[in-house]
Amino acid sequence: MSRRALWIWLAIYFACACFVVAHRSAHGGLLTDSDTVGIFKGIRENPHPWSWFVRDWPLGNHFYRPVSTLTFVVDGANASAARVGLTNAVLAALSVLGLGGLTLALRRWLNLDWVLAAPIVFTAWCLDQGFPVFVAASVAAVGLALWQRRWFTLGMVLAAVPTFYMEVGEAIKLYYRMLAWVPGRTASTMTVFVLPAMFGAVLYWRRGHWGWLALSGVCTWLALASYEQAVMVLPVMFTIWLARRESKPKPWAWILVLGAVTVAYFLIRMQVVSLSPSGYQRQQWRTGGGGFLEIYHFAVPAFAAITYVWALISTSLFALLLPDFYISLVVAASPIALVCLLWRNPNARTLVWMFVAGIVAYAPMAFFHYFEHYFFWPMAIRAVTICALAQVVWEHGHQLRPLPARPERGGESLVL
Repeated sequence: MSRRALWIWLAIYFACACFVVAHRSAHGGLLTDSDTVGIFKGIRENPHPWSWFVRDWPLGNHFYRPVSTLTFVVDGANASAARVGLTNAVLAALSVLGLGGLTLALRRWLNLDWVLAAPIVFTAWCLDQGFPVFVAASVAAVGLALWQRRWFTLGMVLAAVPTFYMEVGEAIKLYYRMLAWVPGRTASTMTVFVLPAMFGAVLYWRRGHWGWLALSGVCTWLALASYEQAVMVLPVMFTIWLARRESKPKPWAWILVLGAVTVAYFLIRMQVVSLSPSGYQRQQWRTGGGGFLEIYHFAVPAFAAITYVWALISTSLFALLLPDFYISLVVAASPIALVCLLWRNPNARTLVWMFVAGIVAYAPMAFFHYFEHYFFWPMAIRAVTICALAQVVWEHGHQLRPLPARPERGGESLVL
């Protein structure tokens, strides 16, 4: 990438971050949520910042979150709604910038340039504006394919549209939990550190410099000290490494470092926080197979249409007369068609492992009752994956060629 292109992309990422901050929430309801009231009450009772590194967090429900607690301390125990909303927005904006850095590193690791657009998609999701982005991208892709008269590319795009509609246009709504709900900043604080941790690991894979690995280890600990979901950093990075596994540098070094950091976090947590589950933790656990169902729905949102189709048929066979039945059938068929069309594509393995990485990031949270902030980090990974899929779909259509005309055999009758 040229220096000029790099500066253009950095400017785009900065603009996205500013756009998030510009849409910050400042309504009075920010401070009325019971969890928010409890957090700031705990800050007033114990205003010493560093004490949170050796005790439970303000709500006292057996969580070790000193770094994310410091964001409340910085706001102040008597902060206004505008101040609290600004902090929420800044943390989300920093996550957008972190994703920008990660995509710059992943671009060469994955050999897919379109991943650079992932922060744009992620910004749209943060503001619940996925549908306009889906419409704009779909119209542009269809229009360009028609203008270039690339009919196979057009067919690939049309086959992918239902999948992208579910992935981008109907994506999980993040705005309320991340910008308009104060406790959601635990997940965004974690993401602010998780993305640089991933960035450092990718650069270590590419360059083998121990400094990048040190950055990854430090940021991993800060992420763990912000929110427990960060225990999945090592599994997620291992999954992404599988997308383009290379012999140098050896994987044992970064696995050992990230694993040691995670173990150290657990050892500290065991000394500071009670090991017995709190009443809140017991209340949030899912029972039955709900967690696996959530993973299924997050893995491929278009497959949720299969559940809807089955529900319609189970109700009555007259559902076969309803337009919704056939629309859902098309939506459910789209990802299956893409798998069949892209099965032999050289980037198929990369796409599979990137999809798995997002699922791995979300997996432990699926076994708690549904909250949208659980998806913040996984959706950042999913944004990278969706942009990679878009490039593979577009280029695969360009590579397809019509079958050559069957030559006629001279002197022989073609009539049997």
